[in-house]
Amino acid sequence: MQRGEDLVVPVKEEVPEVGEDLFERGDVVVVLSSDRLGEGDPGLGELLVRNLFYALAESVAAPRAVVLLNRAVLLASPGSPVLESLRLLEGQGVEVLCCSTSLEHYGVSGQAGTRADMYRILELLFEARKTIVFSPGQGGGGPGGRETEGHRCRSSRWGTG
Repeated sequence: MQRGEDLVVPVKEEVPEVGEDLFERGDVVVVLSSDRLGEGDPGLGELLVRNLFYALAESVAAPRAVVLLNRAVLLASPGSPVLESLRLLEGQGVEVLCCSTSLEHYGVSGQAGTRADMYRILELLFEARKTIVFSPGQGGGGPGGRETEGHRCRSSRWGTG
């Protein structure tokens, strides 16, 4: 480009409306590895995960799939505060996968979603154009939790105090 020339940038004429589906189903997979979001106050983390699933279930732009690993499988178990949202997502065609190894480890059966081994989970992740991963916060044991290899965890399940 020479000095003095104008730079022409093509601009898309159509601007999507708020709430319009901005991506094709199949583009995004959401992965959770904990039954709460972030570190710090466990009650806040549980509220945030409830809000996340409520918003996902109400969103026009739903992901292709939600993958639940480790403690996140507890979100699909009886008494979970997000069970209804997970079922709504399934009704919208969102695939909810619960890691079978994690279900067995915690001794729970999923009341929503489908049991999946790591081969199926990896297949889904490799097919996705985008993956959004929510993982436990690093460090700090604090109230209601203990430190385990840098991740916070709680010792209770939903509804068992």
